[in-house]
Amino acid sequence: MKPLDSCPRAFSECAPLYNDPVAGDAVPIPAVTASDFVSFRPSAGTILMEPARVAVVGLETNFYTDALTHTRDGILLEQPAGARFTPYSYRWDYGDGQGATVNAAGAPWAQQRLGEFDRTTTSHSYERRGEYTVTLTVYYSIEARYASETDWWPVRGALAVDSDPITLTAVSVKTVLVADDCNANPQGVGCRAS
Repeated sequence: MKPLDSCPRAFSECAPLYNDPVAGDAVPIPAVTASDFVSFRPSAGTILMEPARVAVVGLETNFYTDALTHTRDGILLEQPAGARFTPYSYRWDYGDGQGATVNAAGAPWAQQRLGEFDRTTTSHSYERRGEYTVTLTVYYSIEARYASETDWWPVRGALAVDSDPITLTAVSVKTVLVADDCNANPQGVGCRAS
């Protein structure tokens, strides 16, 4: 085992500079894993969608999140430390029995240079009208460093963080041809009088 001062990561290959006075053996340092970083509280991200909170049956609804790489400070093995959380997988549940696991956060249609209702890697098309609850789980890989360090080192494992769910309404839309502007002439052919 390496002495702790020559192994800044405090992994199990390292040992403190002192020995157990009874046994005479080096005191083992526990391996650092993803579960040690739950208390750092990584961001869950927000579920975003377009159109906002409304889906049109048979057309694509675009979902995306703001869960991106970020850092948090906390205490690790009784030492001040930092953690860098990098999302590598996003698990969507669209609330209708369908879901998708993708490796990107998604983005608004305009940012992707797409038209409204175009398919994206995170979009979904609902088949029936109704209310649906959408959930998202973001999977983060972790890098860490103690306050006295400058370099990040990888942490074994990953954290799954659930975003707050959202509820949307899926509606049907009917397209009809009309002879006039129905707002200007509600009695026009194809218009329904208010």
